[in-house]
Parts: sequence; structure tokens; C-alpha cells
Amino acid sequence: MIPNVQRCLLLQFICAIGLCITSHTVISLIIENIVATKYISRYESIGICVGLVCALVQMIISSVHLVSLFIGVEIEGVVMTYCIVERNSQLSIDIISAFLIFLIQILARVVLEYLFYKNNKLDKGKKTSTLSTRFQIRRNLEVIIILKTFLNISILFLGFHAFASMTIQNHKNDVTRPVYFALVEFNSFHPMLGVISIFSMHFMLKKSQRKVNQTTVIHVKSKWVGDPFDKR
Repeated sequence: MIPNVQRCLLLQFICAIGLCITSHTVISLIIENIVATKYISRYESIGICVGLVCALVQMIISSVHLVSLFIGVEIEGVVMTYCIVERNSQLSIDIISAFLIFLIQILARVVLEYLFYKNNKLDKGKKTSTLSTRFQIRRNLEVIIILKTFLNISILFLGFHAFASMTIQNHKNDVTRPVYFALVEFNSFHPMLGVISIFSMHFMLKKSQRKVNQTTVIHVKSKWVGDPFDKR
């Protein structure tokens, strides 16, 4: 049965929304962790505002990316072999956006490594800090470890996707159109990335929460060695 154009466009749009949101999540998370590290002693009071701003930034970036994917798409008089849209260009927006996302992931991985070093350095002087500051430092470290794992998985998947996309595009004239569309569809395995990431993050978050709670109990029982008149 020939796919219905409107139905296929709706399904592709829903898939693209999820892809854009998850792909740009790392940007807002990096911004949040930078602020949490720089304003470690005050983050407890400003964390909600920072989170809302980061969510807004993520929605704006995702919306711009989503518009760029579907702008100029024509559906009038189109007969579809697969639920997929083809553009008449050698270097499509899809490939460009895939490589940009891949580069952003690599840059974010480098930034996370620096933030981990920074928080680890702060953690060594935690005995002169308040309990809330100690908790925030440990939380930052655990969150960064989880994000590093997420980025490792994401970079691996997106790297393979970008390489496969270039290979398919370079050989699109060597195969029939149905085979070309089938290869493009087969290369769209982003839902698999989402499933693997969700399960990995779920187990790591549970483990991290137990570790942070244990550390907090230790800090509660420890003695304050700073200035007894410090009102922080």
C-alpha cells in the first residue's frame, strides 16, 4: 500500500520533535552544570530559575532545528515509496544538522571533563564548606559522571549515523530509489538510542541517589571545622 503523505509527514514530524529535543538536551544540561559549578554556594536558591531558563533555551534551539528540517518540504502531487522525504541537494540539511549535533556532543564531552576536574578540586576542600555546599558538590560530580556516560553512548551512535549517512548519500546513484529510501530509513535508529539511554540513565540515577544519600549522612555526622561564626 502506498503511504499516505499527510500521515507519513505527521509521523516524521513527531519523530523529529523527539529527536530535536533529545539531541539538544546536552546544551541546556551543560549550561546548568556550568552555573552550578560557578555559583556552588548559591545554587540551592537559584537552581529552579536556572532550570527554567535552560528549558526555555532548549525549546528555542529545538524549534529552530525543527523548522529547518521541514521548511520547503512539498507534499502536493508527491507519491511516496517510503515514509521519508528526499531533498534535491547533494549536501542536505539533515546531514549538516547531524554533523553539527555530533560536534556539539564532542565539545560538551570536553566541557564536562573540565567541570568534573573543577568539582573534584572543590570536593577536596569540602570540610570548610557548609553541608548544603558539600551536598551540591557531590551532586554535581554524580550528575557529571552520568552525563559523561550519556554522551559516550550518544557520540558513538551519532558518529556511526553521520558516517552511514555520508556513505548512503555518496552511493545513492548506484542503487534504485526504493533501496536508497530503505537504507535511509534503516539508518534512522534514533529510537534505539533513546531506549538505551533511558535505561542506562535510570539505573545510574538510582545508584547515584543512593551514593549521594550515603555521603550526605556522613557529612551530617561530621564536625564543622570552619569559622564557628560563619553564617553561610
